[in-house]
Amino acid sequence: MDTRFLARFGRTPADALARLEAELDAFEAQARRLEAQGRWTQAPASGGWSPAQIAEHVLKVNVGCSKAVHLLRSGRDLPPLPRVPGSYQDGRRQSPPAMLPGDGQPWASLEAAWQQARTRLHAAVQAEGPWPDDRCIFHPFLEDLNALQWLQMAAYHTAHHRGQLPAD
Repeated sequence: MDTRFLARFGRTPADALARLEAELDAFEAQARRLEAQGRWTQAPASGGWSPAQIAEHVLKVNVGCSKAVHLLRSGRDLPPLPRVPGSYQDGRRQSPPAMLPGDGQPWASLEAAWQQARTRLHAAVQAEGPWPDDRCIFHPFLEDLNALQWLQMAAYHTAHHRGQLPAD
């Protein structure tokens, strides 16, 4: 799979983290506006997830990305991990079951976990050690990603789903 598009989200760990921070800040600001407007749990008429469900999904993915970055940078032996390709429905990527959101929670219920995921991503990036290109973990749609690519993926994924939030 061609992952060169991920470089748009930062060519270095510091740049990718800065991009991710900007995307998370923008997502959070939009989440607060939508909740204040009473639109937080409203799913689109065409179906799909509510903003609350999108936020929960992004949170779950970012936790997974932080774990991948940490593990890849740790130097520890990689455990045998499944290589399960992602599925598509009507040409759209489908979330792996573990990343599916629940019914939608108030932002206040997600905020502590959201901040904890940010902290975990920061810690994984700022830890001492190399950023090896040859240590990879399988992604269901992008295949083998190294630590920098997992960080870029978190920024890309957050930006993608922020674009699905209703505009003001």
